[in-house]
Amino acid sequence: MINRTVLRVRVFQQLYAHYIRPELPQRELLKQYHDAVNKTYGLYIYLLDLPAALTRKHDRLTEARRKKFRPTQEDLNPNVRLSHNRLTDALVLCSGITEYLQKFPYAWSDQDPMLHRILSRLTSTDLYRHYTRSADTFESDRTFWVDILSKQVFRDEELNEYLEEANLYWDNPLDTWERITLNEPVRAEELEAAADALHGTPQCKGTNAHMSPVEIAKEFVLKSIKLYDPERMPQGFNEVLLPPYPNPSDKVFGEKLLKYALAHRDEYNAIIDEYCNGRNPERMVGVDKLILLMALTEALHFPDVPLSVTANEYIELAKNYSTPKSGAFINGVLGKLFEGLRKTHKLLK
Repeated sequence: MINRTVLRVRVFQQLYAHYIRPELPQRELLKQYHDAVNKTYGLYIYLLDLPAALTRKHDRLTEARRKKFRPTQEDLNPNVRLSHNRLTDALVLCSGITEYLQKFPYAWSDQDPMLHRILSRLTSTDLYRHYTRSADTFESDRTFWVDILSKQVFRDEELNEYLEEANLYWDNPLDTWERITLNEPVRAEELEAAADALHGTPQCKGTNAHMSPVEIAKEFVLKSIKLYDPERMPQGFNEVLLPPYPNPSDKVFGEKLLKYALAHRDEYNAIIDEYCNGRNPERMVGVDKLILLMALTEALHFPDVPLSVTANEYIELAKNYSTPKSGAFINGVLGKLFEGLRKTHKLLK
């Protein structure tokens, strides 16, 4: 589940932390890196438990309506299709999910008001109404959760705010960035005060990075649900539950990338400065410099990764985490950088 795109983002975050606080020792950066990677997998498991949490809330509300002093006919004879959803049953019986959540620091049961609100919105949608009238099959049960998660639940702002406050991912948990354009110099204190005042208003909007760990976790939740087939999988949902590292080599990829980038930072930054299209290195965006450092480190130390893959990954990283022009800038520098290193035989792939 934790692929190299996630690992590159996590390494970038630690290098950025080091850029902001250069006094941080390498052992602390490595610890933070491993903690962040583990939280990424925890998020995948946690979100897989969300359909069950919403179903439990649905069942409690249904029972409460039955016990009302003056229940209506609808209260006494509710539509219980959601309560018997086969996909939810498979998730509840998945030992891989239940065992992991026993040691996970967060529980949906602590978020009852939010679950109530999400469930109320969910049951008022056309998707839900269509589901309650559809054929009573596993495929219908699965399709409902795929559609409602992707189109409704995973887009819920309050849910995302809760995940941010729970600090499940990083210092900026949702990997949401905000860009402020300045027409004239301003003191940092004034900028922070202005940004704080704008938070929560229509003038302040964040953009979810599509390659961020949280978005990737959501994608793998949906993929796992789509892959599950009870007729071919006697061991239940455990058979599609993804391990933390589907590729064993990925387990050490991120740690090695972080260590090599830190060890060769000054040497590689000097090489990068030679290929920056005449741009003054002192005026280069710090994030761009970090992304180029990672790309050069990967190119030189990971012979199994094609240069085209390396270039594309870091161009996307720049688009998500730097300025609007950074993707094109990174693309141009890497093209010249890789070509120059080949000519000097420093790059052999």
